[in-house]
Amino acid sequence: MKNSIVEYTMITIGASLALIGVIWLGTALSITGIRVLTGTELTLITGGSNIVVIFIMIYFLLAVCCCCIGFITTFQLYKNETKLKKWGILLIISGVLSLWGFGLATGVLFLTAGIRMLFKLAEREQH
Repeated sequence: MKNSIVEYTMITIGASLALIGVIWLGTALSITGIRVLTGTELTLITGGSNIVVIFIMIYFLLAVCCCCIGFITTFQLYKNETKLKKWGILLIISGVLSLWGFGLATGVLFLTAGIRMLFKLAEREQH
């Protein structure tokens, strides 16, 4: 899509923030997983570290999916204009999942970029 520098920038920043989330959650998952395996659990803080590991694992998988969707959408923005509606919808879904899960800034950026992409496509189809 031509003249979509704003969307490109928002998606790139959001995907980069999601990548930081992947690195941070991966580190937290490995540390928490090692504590569970060695028997030094976090039961005083959480009441059961298996639940903590499961939540960190879910957030980690969410961050990986959002990061992949963000970077793929960034590359597809200029290459394949026929599937931009699909990528815009996936970006909105990814933004909602990010808001629910791990990153407020990533979610807002993905939602805004996805909505802008869909509005630009609808505007172009009307003309």
